[in-house]
Amino acid sequence: MMLSKYLSQFSSDELWDERAVCFSKLKQHELALRVYVYKLRDFSGAERYCDKHYNPDKEESKDVYLALLRTYLKPEVEPQNTGR
Repeated sequence: MMLSKYLSQFSSDELWDERAVCFSKLKQHELALRVYVYKLRDFSGAERYCDKHYNPDKEESKDVYLALLRTYLKPEVEPQNTGR
């Protein structure tokens, strides 16, 4: 997808809000949540993200709260500069 191509063009320390939006559009919820938690330090934003994207009927978003829990429990893995 085109968004992943653009994500790789970002400098390593800029546009974190925009990256979170791109990860969201790519359904890469865990990466988006890692941006909110570890780069932006916006814990309320991470919870709002889950509220917005949780859907028990869709495979790609039914475990978004679990992804947030994993994000808090595994702090060593941070989002990289790529859109993978």
